[in-house]
Amino acid sequence: MPFRRVSDIRWYLYRSSAKLDMLYEQVVSKKSTLSGSVALEVPFVKATLSRDRSDEPSDEERLDIVERELRERGLVGTLQEPSEYFAGEITMRWGLFDDQGRRADDASPLVFFGGVDQADAIFVGLGGSSRHVIGYHGATSTHSRSTTHAIVKWMLAGLNGLDRPQQWGDLEGERQMVMSGVAIAVHNLRPPTQRMKFLAKTLLRGDILGHEHFTGVPRASGVLGTPLYVSLVEPPSEERRWGLDDQWRLPLADPTIGLGEGDSL
Repeated sequence: MPFRRVSDIRWYLYRSSAKLDMLYEQVVSKKSTLSGSVALEVPFVKATLSRDRSDEPSDEERLDIVERELRERGLVGTLQEPSEYFAGEITMRWGLFDDQGRRADDASPLVFFGGVDQADAIFVGLGGSSRHVIGYHGATSTHSRSTTHAIVKWMLAGLNGLDRPQQWGDLEGERQMVMSGVAIAVHNLRPPTQRMKFLAKTLLRGDILGHEHFTGVPRASGVLGTPLYVSLVEPPSEERRWGLDDQWRLPLADPTIGLGEGDSL
């Protein structure tokens, strides 16, 4: 693999090998051979890789190819306008998600990355399987109280490669429950607060109403996704002293409220 620029290095907290395997197989030609120099040609993407049994493309190379393909096809939106996928850089907290026993005992715990885009009052929740967690720096835990069943159902659908659960009722009712779950889970996350980049499959988006105790504002927006990857913008520093304030309080008009000493946006 060629040397990468420092600006290209990702300090991963999470990378889904399951999603990467699935998407990569869809992107590359299935007719490629197992030896020699093979030009992989797919719409909008060309990559030449030296292929043999001992020189398969690395996860980093495969991720680059997949992300480039998704972007070239116009499938990657923003926090403000998610498409089939969405990507961004945002201040987040993260940790294991308490599913209140709604998953099998032998299943890997869920992990939840949550953040707030202060400028547009958007609450972001990314749910995945903890077996894809790479880094543990800053991990805490969170939950979604009475809305747990709804948000877990949609998270699991995303982890299983589905756009929505196989069984669901009224879509607008589901949307309100899931958006409430995102707001509650983000509120209950604890420091450290870290700047992160991500690429995620969009599961559901909508308005968050009637939860000012958790959001700090009468009306906010929410989006739930399942991540292909989440990485730190900067490498974790062992010398940095994280804040001890255990509250993530708003209003959004003052983004410094609730951040302890050492935390910053």
